[in-house]
Amino acid sequence: MIRSKYFGLKELVSKAVYEKHGENAWKFLTQDILDVADWIKEGTGLVCYINNWQWGGEYQQRGYRGEDCTIGARFSPHKEGKAIDISVKGWTDEQLEAWIIENIDSCPHRIRIEDNNDNSKVHIDVRSHNDSKKYHYFKP
Repeated sequence: MIRSKYFGLKELVSKAVYEKHGENAWKFLTQDILDVADWIKEGTGLVCYINNWQWGGEYQQRGYRGEDCTIGARFSPHKEGKAIDISVKGWTDEQLEAWIIENIDSCPHRIRIEDNNDNSKVHIDVRSHNDSKKYHYFKP
C-alpha cells in the first residue's frame, strides 16, 4: 500500500485531484517519492511543506498534478507521481539542498534536483538518471 509516514494525502496532491478522487488519489503517487519526502522530514526533524491548500495556503501543485493541470511541462514527473517541490520551515532552498547533498548516502533512492534558483522550494524527483552519483542536477 502506497503511503507516507509523515505527509497526508492532501499535502501530496492538488485540491482538484483530491476533490475528484478522494483517498483513492494515493494510487497516483509512487512509493519512491514518498520515501524521499519522509527521509527529508525525518532527517531534518523540521516542518516541511509540499502542498498547504488544505490549511488555506497558496500551494496546491507541488506534489502530484492531475492530467488536466497546465502548470509545468507536459511530461513533468509531477504528473507521474514522481516529484515534489518541498520547503523546510526556517531554511533557505540553499540550506535544504546542502543538507540533501551532505546526507545523500542515506537517501533511500537516486534523485534528481532541479537547478533553477527559484528560492521558494526545492524540486526533487525520482526519475532515472545516468549520473554516477546518487543525485543529479538538471535544468528544466
